[in-house]
Amino acid sequence: MKLTERPYAEKDRHALVSSGIHPLLARLYAARRITSAGELRYEPGGLHPPGLLKNLEHGAALLADASPPKSACSSLPTTTPTARLRARSACARCSPSVPRSSIWFPIASSSATD
Repeated sequence: MKLTERPYAEKDRHALVSSGIHPLLARLYAARRITSAGELRYEPGGLHPPGLLKNLEHGAALLADASPPKSACSSLPTTTPTARLRARSACARCSPSVPRSSIWFPIASSSATD
């Protein structure tokens, strides 16, 4: 295996080290054009809205179809990927340990058939 050293800006590496990042990680991040520790935080407020993700509907379909629907949900509408995900996340019988208020994956309606 051949290792390749990526070029990086020393000022970016220094800024990352100054903010408390380990020097080796700072060098790796700087080589990937990360310039501040703030770019490494993955809090919900800093993430892009899910609606901006490419192929969101396709991903939703894959998630919804990953396992067969449980019998408790068989009467819920499942005509679209969005409807299938909503049915699974809204059904208290399928996920009794997860309160409805804690479901973090918002789904934007993309059609009138949902």
